[in-house]
Amino acid sequence: MRICIITPYAQQAALLRRIFSTDLGSEFERRVEINTIDSFQGREAKVIIFSCVRAAGSKGIGFLNDVRRMNVALTRAKHYLFVIARCKSITVNPYWNELVSHAYEKRAIIEVPLQGRYTFPELSTLKCIEPDPKEMIPISKRQETKNNEATHTCVVEDGEITL
Repeated sequence: MRICIITPYAQQAALLRRIFSTDLGSEFERRVEINTIDSFQGREAKVIIFSCVRAAGSKGIGFLNDVRRMNVALTRAKHYLFVIARCKSITVNPYWNELVSHAYEKRAIIEVPLQGRYTFPELSTLKCIEPDPKEMIPISKRQETKNNEATHTCVVEDGEITL
């Protein structure tokens, strides 16, 4: 089974390719595809890892604010979708807020504390974050926002996202 890692950022995709190539050799490309969202448009994979990680200190959420790219990225996985992000950063956008709030409600968010630059804890030690009503931003089943004078609607029902 081949895993695809997608990101909105070309430099991040290039960095990930270098890291995988250094650590796993050139054979990694048979098992892992790393690409930008734009390059992956129109394709699917059984497992998608969507990196929403941005540089520290950057303002806003940049490409992640584009609902079309979000839609492409979130609808490419046939079986499993893993979104890697800092929840507090992406929830400034109402669509991401809907998705993160839904994931909290479904106990589908796992906090992964970094223990060094590329060091992570053992997977077996990670636990789902329990929903904390005080921490969650309230959502409705339907939320409309203004973006470039157009109205977009995001509906989250039974794990399906309709934009």
